[in-house]
Amino acid sequence: MAGCPRGGYVQNLGFHFVAPLFSDFPGEAPELAAIRAWIPGFRLDVWRRLLKRGAVPDGDLATQISRCFPDYLLNATHPIEGVTDLLKTLTPRFRLGMVTNRPDDLQVAKLRAAGLTERFQFVATSGALGFGKPDPRIFIQALKELDLTAQEAIMIGDNPVNDVQGALDAGLKPIWLRTRDQDETRIPKTVPRGNSVEQLLDVINHLAG
Repeated sequence: MAGCPRGGYVQNLGFHFVAPLFSDFPGEAPELAAIRAWIPGFRLDVWRRLLKRGAVPDGDLATQISRCFPDYLLNATHPIEGVTDLLKTLTPRFRLGMVTNRPDDLQVAKLRAAGLTERFQFVATSGALGFGKPDPRIFIQALKELDLTAQEAIMIGDNPVNDVQGALDAGLKPIWLRTRDQDETRIPKTVPRGNSVEQLLDVINHLAG
């Protein structure tokens, strides 16, 4: 996020570089307050540059887009195919939590838009906690809220570092979900994996015993 104040802080939270287009960065941290003051100008600049690149007259169009774009994102938010059914199957058997490197307001809104809010007992966001994956603290906080020990928990994720290695460092059993071409050499051979959401249930049942 070029030009973002407190860029190092944001990088440590693992936010995607387009997060300021969607999130208002809520929170008490002074770093977040500085970013909130910067966001309106950043959004206008982004949309003005894009309109200019497309030779589209601006007027107040950039202002309108900056206001409407977060709603557009939420309206386009849908779960990955198979996730809703998998969560329905798991909910009666397990306490489910989410660990995510996202601003708190954005992740909560996305879960609501996807109809998945009720599936998770706790959502640990890096924006709310001030630290993100692969920092073991975010996993430990989720375990505390779910009243689980690391030995009782399974972490499912697609990122070799943030999800798999982060979970291992926190003492959890990870499952690697292969969702795109990634370097398998970064995944320990002892870590079970699923090539699709549909395969995850069998892997979870095997680990859970």
